[in-house]
Amino acid sequence: MEGNDQGLKSNYSTNCKYCAQAFKNEEFLFATEAQNPDDFHDWKVTIVFYIANQLISAYASHNGIVCKNHGDIFDAIYGVDGEKSTLKMDHGAKIAYSRLFKFSRVTRYEGHLDSKAARKTDKLRLRDAKDYLGIVKKDIVPRLEKAHVLELVEL
Repeated sequence: MEGNDQGLKSNYSTNCKYCAQAFKNEEFLFATEAQNPDDFHDWKVTIVFYIANQLISAYASHNGIVCKNHGDIFDAIYGVDGEKSTLKMDHGAKIAYSRLFKFSRVTRYEGHLDSKAARKTDKLRLRDAKDYLGIVKKDIVPRLEKAHVLELVEL
């Protein structure tokens, strides 16, 4: 993942419930990877997706946009019925979030057997998911910093 390997929580403080959940999700990912480096890649991908989901939800909330479900987030970042999006994001971050959403669904619902090939595919998806999360963070974290939703912790 991009940035400090210690994660968001070690670099930032927040009073935002969405950011706090992103911190928890990231801690869970680190713990899961440490304890099970070769297993549960499907759920690790899902955790990565929800880190991005919570960060975007925080950004949306700060901008007065209520996102109660995945559809609301997609409506906010892409617009509805040809209207402009209500949530300003870099195009690359929008695409990265969409891919994370797809990855999390495919890894959970694809229904493949626990074969070597499936495990390898999930491991590659996890690698790519972390890259996509890095793209989302690169766009959203500075926006949350600028809005003082995330405050940099002095080390």
